[in-house]
Amino acid sequence: MPEPEQRIWGSFEVLQELTDGEVKIKELRVKPGRALSLQKHAQRSEIWIVQSGCGSAIIGGTSEELTPGRRVEICQSEWHQLINGGSEDLVIFEVQFGERCAEEDIRRAHER
Repeated sequence: MPEPEQRIWGSFEVLQELTDGEVKIKELRVKPGRALSLQKHAQRSEIWIVQSGCGSAIIGGTSEELTPGRRVEICQSEWHQLINGGSEDLVIFEVQFGERCAEEDIRRAHER
């Protein structure tokens, strides 16, 4: 099994890819006090399911509290951000689905 991909905010691991790259399931682990960039995707939508920890999601300019068992949906081309303001890792299952689920399909707000 491959090692998780390390990032400044934490890490992610691809758990499964289905149907020729049109569905991907990842586990995201966000360190306390860290956040992913504000971003959107042109070719996919996402569902985040909170496994453990607490934090918040910014989706389309609205903030939503994240607690274990919570599920949020992110539409294609919708700006979103994952933030861990807690004291333990925020662990999210991310289900990506669309035309193409690739790391290259990320447009960050600071790249406008």
